[in-house]
Amino acid sequence: MCLLQSRPAFTLLELLLVLGLLAAVAAMAWPMIGRSLENRQLQFAAEQLRADLVTARAKAINTGAVFVLSYAPQGGSYIIEPMQQVAAIDGEESSSDLNALSEGDQADLAPVERLLPEGIRFAAGEATLSPGGGQAMPSGQAGDAAASDSFMLLCNPDGSTTTGYLTLINEKNTYIEIELRGLTGIVTIGDIQMSEAMLP
Repeated sequence: MCLLQSRPAFTLLELLLVLGLLAAVAAMAWPMIGRSLENRQLQFAAEQLRADLVTARAKAINTGAVFVLSYAPQGGSYIIEPMQQVAAIDGEESSSDLNALSEGDQADLAPVERLLPEGIRFAAGEATLSPGGGQAMPSGQAGDAAASDSFMLLCNPDGSTTTGYLTLINEKNTYIEIELRGLTGIVTIGDIQMSEAMLP
C-alpha cells in the first residue's frame, strides 16, 4: 500500500506578500541607486578630463608646443589643441617650430575633441598664470574652439600650466571640481558635492 506524503509549500497569499515587500524595498532603494549612478558618471567625466590634461601636458613637453584646453561655460564638450604662437609675459612673441617635429610628434599635434557624458556640463572655471608659469595666452590664438566666450587653460613646454580649476555639474546640481596647479601641472579631483542652490 502506497501512502501519499504531504510536503510543505507556500500559499499564493504568502508569495504575493513576499513579492509586495520586495517591491517596497526596491522602491525605497532606487533613489539611492540612481544617485550613486549619477555620481559615478560625474566622477568618470572628471577622471577623463584629468587624463586629457595630463596627456596634453606630456605632449607639450614632448613637442615643445603650448597646448590649450578650451570649453564654453555651460557647454558639454572641450577641445585640446596646440597653439602656433604664444606671447611671453614680457610682451615678446615666441614661436615653436612645429614643422621640424618627427612624424610621431606631428601626430601628437592633432586636436582632441571630447564630449562629456550626457547630462554633465561645465559650470565654472578660473585660471591665473602661475608665478613661474612662463606664458600667457593672447586672445584669439587657439583656433575655432577658443572663441571669446570660451574658457582656456594652457599646458606649457616647460611642464608648467595655468593655475586654475574647472567645475563639472550634472542635472541634479551635484558638482565636482578639478584643480590644476600651475607650477607642477598636477591635476587633482575634489569630492562630489551638492550645489548650495539645492540646499534648503
